[in-house]
Amino acid sequence: MPDGVGTQARSGTDVGARLGPMPTFLYRAELDPSKLDLREAIRPDHLAYQAELGNLAGGPLLGEDGAPSGSMIVFEAESFDAARDRVRSDPYTTAGVFSSWTLDRLDVKVWATTAGETA
Repeated sequence: MPDGVGTQARSGTDVGARLGPMPTFLYRAELDPSKLDLREAIRPDHLAYQAELGNLAGGPLLGEDGAPSGSMIVFEAESFDAARDRVRSDPYTTAGVFSSWTLDRLDVKVWATTAGETA
């Protein structure tokens, strides 16, 4: 089993303890393949923006060949409107790096690990 399975995050902290009273959202975006150079150019701005926000999880989506195909971020926000504003303000979004994106409320379920070192 890989690290991070179940309730234990890679840092060894309980994922359930990280979830607050606000709704949790899943942001998923598909990379426009013609915008790879633009993505690389503004990546530092995107990372700096996201670092300020305290995401629960996130990172690039990778295709079978290992190349970036999009992004995924799990975060908390007070409402759908606040979550949309956050997504629309991301440098990747404002620069048009993505061909499309979705935002869904995520009903996070925390469960106990049944296998591995933390069982």
